[in-house]
Amino acid sequence: MHGKRFIFSRVYFGTNGERLFLRVDFLPGADDILKSGEVRCTVRVGRDEQRVTLKLAAVRDPVNLDPNGMPVEWAANSILEVALPLNETDVHGPFEIALSAWKDGLPVDAVPQQGWLNITAESNWSE
Repeated sequence: MHGKRFIFSRVYFGTNGERLFLRVDFLPGADDILKSGEVRCTVRVGRDEQRVTLKLAAVRDPVNLDPNGMPVEWAANSILEVALPLNETDVHGPFEIALSAWKDGLPVDAVPQQGWLNITAESNWSE
């Protein structure tokens, strides 16, 4: 990673059956990323992979998942919150997530550093 900086502190997640919710906490000193960087998020469910790039300086700009074009709701200030739409067949996962922070076109940090965060719905979750 460029500069060997660590930006991400914690990642929380949840789902309501229609959306996958992410909350990303940043470490102190990440103000430059929050003001003019971007976070790229990739979610894989089965064979389907969706990506979104969130330009943190443009929190009011609408963004869509690539490639299916579904709108993503998000907000950023001292934390980042993202609501990713799910297909009806994907609501129970399991989900694989990768996050990366970028500044001036260069990668700064990633969670996880290699591979994917694996999220599996508990067996007692219901629709």
